[in-house]
Amino acid sequence: MPLKSGVKKLVIIATANSKAISSTMNVQYETFQYPIAIYGRILRNSEVNYAYPKKLLLSIREIKYDNLLIA
Repeated sequence: MPLKSGVKKLVIIATANSKAISSTMNVQYETFQYPIAIYGRILRNSEVNYAYPKKLLLSIREIKYDNLLIA
């Protein structure tokens, strides 16, 4: 999905808790921002023990790889 001209930023908002990760990819124009992708999943058994910062990075990595044409 190509983005319209005038895009100022591509913003990723990531969240994580003890059992799941999620993130949204937003596109920001001059006066507004809207989501273009939403991602979330339950953590695998091996990922549950990750520290919180590593879970956030995992969430960012997953949404980027799911949307390689955009990011």
